[in-house]
Amino acid sequence: MTFSPRVAEIGDGHAVRFCGYLFAQLGASVTRQRGDAPVTRHAQAAAVFLDRGKTLLDATPDLAQADVLLTDEEVDTTAFPELVVVRTCLFGNRGGYAGLTGTEAEAFALSGLMSMIGERGHEPLRIGGSQPEFATGLSMFSAAMMGLFRRDGSGQGASASVSVVRTGAYLDWKSQIYYAAEGKILQRGSQSGPVILTCADGFVGFYYRDEEWSAVRKLMADARLESERFSTQVLRDRNREDLVSIMNEWSGRLTRDEVYERSQALHIPAGSVLDLDELAESPQVRARRFITRQDVQALRTVSYPVAPWTVDGVRGGR
Repeated sequence: MTFSPRVAEIGDGHAVRFCGYLFAQLGASVTRQRGDAPVTRHAQAAAVFLDRGKTLLDATPDLAQADVLLTDEEVDTTAFPELVVVRTCLFGNRGGYAGLTGTEAEAFALSGLMSMIGERGHEPLRIGGSQPEFATGLSMFSAAMMGLFRRDGSGQGASASVSVVRTGAYLDWKSQIYYAAEGKILQRGSQSGPVILTCADGFVGFYYRDEEWSAVRKLMADARLESERFSTQVLRDRNREDLVSIMNEWSGRLTRDEVYERSQALHIPAGSVLDLDELAESPQVRARRFITRQDVQALRTVSYPVAPWTVDGVRGGR
């Protein structure tokens, strides 16, 4: 099977451009109008990533030559009944808030994600990059693929609206589960969350459940953990600062790999916190060819991820 839809991009948002990027990496023909030259290094790097494999035009793409339109603008498509149209905006095209505009930061807040990142009592922390927009781009890709499937069977086009706020809310899937099951509202810095431990060479995310506490005591072999103050999860949460201090004394003598291996041996979930360079050199990531590099005159060498799957068995990767 050859995966070769013709995709037109109209819009400069990261969601639209990332969706087009996925199509281009998987072998589709993607065209967009050439935008203004990026002026910051961040914008230059984003353009290298998001426009890879696309044909940049000096004019708006011709919708008569397209199978799919990806857009975050109002575009008249009535003359193209076979076109698959996927549009995104802050709230989507339906409901009382349809059509209202806003920023990614506002979507981050309105979706609930901002209330989840960071420590309780402190300001929320921003997720790195443009995660709400990129997740929305992935949702747009799913919608476009369903539209193409429908058109293959009926010969008719399709349209879909993807909301950045709703996509962000779906990313915070755990909050909905807790509320539906227990009526519990999770808060930023919930005490039952993972502990970030300091190691000799960095950090490890360490997560244990109540039933694994005995394994934690065995792992760290510190008599202070036998105290009544840490005998239940409620008490461990109440005395969290002292508990984490004891845990850090143990982990600080070990490397990340040593903490990981010893924890895994006792079935305690733990994982290294990697920076971007370490992630790019991960044997698993390298084996899957998930990170590629490109020389750019103004930026030297840029590393960025490519699509981790294929549609026709052959990676696009142009």
